[in-house]
Amino acid sequence: MKRIGTWLVVAAIGALGVAAAVDAFRGASGEAEGASETKRETATTTAATPDSPADRLRELGVRGDLLWIDADCGLHRVALPSFAEVSSEPGDGCRFRTAPGGRVAVGDAVPATDGGGGAVCDAGQVVRLGADGRIGATGRGCAPAWTPDGRLTAIRAGEVVELRPCGRDSLCPRRLVTRADLGRMFGGIPWAFADPAATEVAWLTDRTAAVLVHDRASRNDVIGIVRGRRLIASPPFPYEVLDDLRTSPRGTFAAARINRQALVVLDRAGRPQMNGLRSARAVAWTRDERWTAAATGNEVFVYETRRRPLTLVSLPFPAVDVAWE
Repeated sequence: MKRIGTWLVVAAIGALGVAAAVDAFRGASGEAEGASETKRETATTTAATPDSPADRLRELGVRGDLLWIDADCGLHRVALPSFAEVSSEPGDGCRFRTAPGGRVAVGDAVPATDGGGGAVCDAGQVVRLGADGRIGATGRGCAPAWTPDGRLTAIRAGEVVELRPCGRDSLCPRRLVTRADLGRMFGGIPWAFADPAATEVAWLTDRTAAVLVHDRASRNDVIGIVRGRRLIASPPFPYEVLDDLRTSPRGTFAAARINRQALVVLDRAGRPQMNGLRSARAVAWTRDERWTAAATGNEVFVYETRRRPLTLVSLPFPAVDVAWE
């Protein structure tokens, strides 16, 4: 049978979270952003800590391998706190794909929660893959995502569906969140979406999901936390473009990229998490969610998740995406 691509599954790894709305290290002056902004962040965080990054990580008790992807899609693995590079190789994609529990893949395939294969979108079809990467059953839809208990879901015609085996080679949909549901959720104030359609889903629990919704009329996006067919909470304003939706290993947080330049993060109750870096483009948590790594494109910052990051450890990795093992 045909194999789709080459995809890497890395077990026991931190998924993504932490918002990009507040920069705890910038004053009120609102100076230039981008690379100069990151340099100011680094200077502020290292001024009072002359130790090397390895010394700081060792002092904090940070251990494990940090995986990161560079702008050329190269995949790197670095042992912390020693900074020894374990491996460096060309990658099959420029972003990590995640599943509940901390499973991560590089490339197009989304790893299954139980580690037994994955799923990929190919020409408008969700293709279930075996552990060896070979094709299994297929069903119409895209943006596959797995629930913590191992059910395969996807987006089909703007709705969230579960894809169940219904024959030897077929997956049939069961509607979980319909277009009518989305209209009830986002059709009123403050969003006033005229034609909302789901674009991505990621699961926090077996019944609670983060959903990205696009309004074809206003061309705006919104992120919401949904339980069953009920909206738990959502920021009371839209965004221009949201993508790359992910959840943290224990389902505490969901994160999405804003215009591919920043992050929005909600907790399971839909509350925005405002303790991140404005310039962060990707965030990963350790499996126990104790440590956070935020990638800015110029470097990676590591800090303790449950506290405001008043002291960051800056790692000199020009990462566009990051993950833990």
